[in-house]
Amino acid sequence: MAINMAETLLRDTKLFCTETEAKLNGKAIEITPMERRLLVFFMERPNETLSRETLLQNVWDYVPGSVTRTVDSHVKKLRRHLGGFGDCIVTVRGVGYRLEPGRKKPRLPRGGVRPCKKDALKSEAEAGVSF
Repeated sequence: MAINMAETLLRDTKLFCTETEAKLNGKAIEITPMERRLLVFFMERPNETLSRETLLQNVWDYVPGSVTRTVDSHVKKLRRHLGGFGDCIVTVRGVGYRLEPGRKKPRLPRGGVRPCKKDALKSEAEAGVSF
C-alpha cells in the first residue's frame, strides 16, 4: 500500500512526511516506513479521534477483531521521534489516538517540575486546607 505525502504545522513548526522521508522544521527525522505510514494517516485526519481498530485496519491491514499492542508501541516510538512535539499525538482513553497539530505545549510551574497529586494533597493538608 503506497502512502501519500502529507504536510501540516505542529504548533508553528512544519511537519512533512512521504513514503520515503519525514522532516520536522526541514530536518530529517529517522522513522521506519510503518511509522511514516502511521504519521501520514494521522496528518490526513487532524483532530479526528482514531480508534486502534481503525488504525490497525488502515495502516497495518489487520483484520477486524485482532488483539495487539502494535498501535500503542508505534505511537510511543513516534512520539519519541517527534521530541517536543510528541504531545501533539493525544491518547483518547479507551478509544485510540488523535493528532492535535495546534495543541499548546504544556506549561510547567516555576522550577520546571509538576508535583504529583499525592504531594499536592499532602501540602494542602499541611496548610490546613480541608475537603
